[in-house]
Amino acid sequence: MIKNRFADFRGRIAVTLAVLMLLMMVVINISPIPYAVPYIMTKAQEGAHLPDTLLHYGPDKLYSALDMLQPAGREAYKKFLLSFDTVFPLLYACALGLNTAVLLRRAFPKLAQASKLYLIPLGAGIVDYLENGTLLLILDRYPKHLDAWAYLAGGFTLTKWLISASCLVALVISIVTIIVRRLNRYRTETR
Repeated sequence: MIKNRFADFRGRIAVTLAVLMLLMMVVINISPIPYAVPYIMTKAQEGAHLPDTLLHYGPDKLYSALDMLQPAGREAYKKFLLSFDTVFPLLYACALGLNTAVLLRRAFPKLAQASKLYLIPLGAGIVDYLENGTLLLILDRYPKHLDAWAYLAGGFTLTKWLISASCLVALVISIVTIIVRRLNRYRTETR
């Protein structure tokens, strides 16, 4: 009974964190408040992209993206990295980690090792912080080209996206497995 209450509590926290993560994604990507993505884009040239939204980049692509941000956009991007993007990696790592743990436990109750996959999103959050720190260093030294750091930042960005994608795959597999099991149980009960 205590175990069930703890599982229910963990499930509620997982849902709450997921909702907070989605709300923060809306604020970051849609709202025109200072230092959110739409605000940064008003300062940049048309067609500009934030480096951490690209799948991967090397020095040429990174510095081209930073050039297109223009001085005011680069400054706003720095403030974005130091404000929203200091909270968001922790929020999504916790939200995805807890939701992964809860859903994997429900989908594969006999596989204790599967629930350890909750560590995957924590890795994504750590790599996101490494990416942000590297980008801040590059922005602080801009326009000087730090090619080694640019390759490192691009590697962190690619790693972040690959880890995040693997986490989403685990979540989808878990959800599909739970749905299929419930449908099978329903079919056997109605016969």
